[in-house]
Amino acid sequence: MSGFGALTQIGLLLAGANPPAPAYPLAAVLDAVRQACSDLSSTEAAEHQVAASGWTRAADPDATPIGALIRFGNEAGAKAVAGHGKMTGSPNVYSRGVDGETLYLTVSGAEVDGLSVVGCRAYDVDETRKVDAAAAQKWVGRAPDKTVDRAELTRLTWEPGIQPRQDSFEIYFVPAGSPVTAMTKFPGLAFKADAVRKAQ
Repeated sequence: MSGFGALTQIGLLLAGANPPAPAYPLAAVLDAVRQACSDLSSTEAAEHQVAASGWTRAADPDATPIGALIRFGNEAGAKAVAGHGKMTGSPNVYSRGVDGETLYLTVSGAEVDGLSVVGCRAYDVDETRKVDAAAAQKWVGRAPDKTVDRAELTRLTWEPGIQPRQDSFEIYFVPAGSPVTAMTKFPGLAFKADAVRKAQ
């Protein structure tokens, strides 16, 4: 550290100020999510790709920080498709460390009215830094098709998604205390990719 940098740090400490938090490692996280969620041809193929990308399957999904969300999603999904189709996939949860962030990931799916929907979702639970929209746009290579920027929820949506044959990709941020946590079951960041095809 230069003499000037050291003096700046000392000045901040003496003034009782905290140094600014480091920037969120967005590119590294998005690279990991894109690799894990690259094959959404089926829930089985998606889970195989996740495991092959270096993610570790949790022994007890309910004990993970997204356990409540998984239960909520499965119950809501089963009700939504009742009489029209079925849920596919497993309740597995995977985790991976990326540049100091611990991410949790799950694969879900449903077959409804002749269509197969497969989703791959990664979560950074309790993250307090929302994604910089300009940085996300630079990484994706195009502007989001939809943007929501509210106190309770920030969401960026690309349609089609960031991979071939994928219908959408989203990044959303829910701050602590947001009423949206009633649905997400946690505050923080989430990344999700979805693909819709004709059911086999």
